[in-house]
Amino acid sequence: ERAKSQQQKKINLKRVVVPDDTIVNVNQKKDEANTEAGKDTKIDLSSLLSTEDDEKEVVTLESLDTKHVFAQHLQRQKQYQLAEIFYRECYEKGLLHFGADHPAVLTYQHNLGDLYNSISEYAKGEEMLGDCSERLKKVLGPEHPNTLVAVKNYVVSLKQQKKFKEAEKALLESLDDCKAAYGIESDKTLQIMAALGSFYFQIEKHQEALPYLETVAMTSVQVFGPLDNRTMTALWNYSSCKSYLNKDDKKEVTKGNGSVESLPTVVAPISGWL
Repeated sequence: ERAKSQQQKKINLKRVVVPDDTIVNVNQKKDEANTEAGKDTKIDLSSLLSTEDDEKEVVTLESLDTKHVFAQHLQRQKQYQLAEIFYRECYEKGLLHFGADHPAVLTYQHNLGDLYNSISEYAKGEEMLGDCSERLKKVLGPEHPNTLVAVKNYVVSLKQQKKFKEAEKALLESLDDCKAAYGIESDKTLQIMAALGSFYFQIEKHQEALPYLETVAMTSVQVFGPLDNRTMTALWNYSSCKSYLNKDDKKEVTKGNGSVESLPTVVAPISGWL
């Protein structure tokens, strides 16, 4: 019986052992991918990238999620071309098999758009993120955190293309949605309001920025306390914007020779929380 058992183990092992001279044929895209990313990732990309003749491939959310996680890793490694290949494959196959409104597909779409923003391809980012944010409003709700992040990144792509009216509209709509859903004292509402104030300041609409930044600052003091990091950021943004508009922004300094020089007040950059 022992001999029979050992023989059975040998048979089982033979079923899984791959001969040394086995050759895996992959297309040129895989070879290039392995050459570019193999050293950093130490992963055989041929096992992840799909070939053109994979007609019988079974697409599951698990398989797409694996590729999506790897795309995120590539993006962190600044291997943007490879990351785009994986993100796009996840999005397009997810779109085909699960539909445009599936939450996972919307995640793939958002991250592809965010990748385009990170490599300054803002027109592509706008296309992806604009559609994604609208679908998220319907699927998850306009006040959902994922929707707010998508809107924020959509605004980035618009602002970088100087499409200020479209960006302003998107932020104002999100602010109204958050106010209706959570009220003025909600962290989510204050985030959008801070982002709106920051947006106005960055496009040099300082008068429009001030009331939003003031509301965020004063509300944060009451809700989170004066020593909370969010409150500190809000107070800094508000004071920076206010000092920029102050008539005393330029202080006169008398030089040794009796002449007068105007020195502008240094204003820190304004940033939203999102």
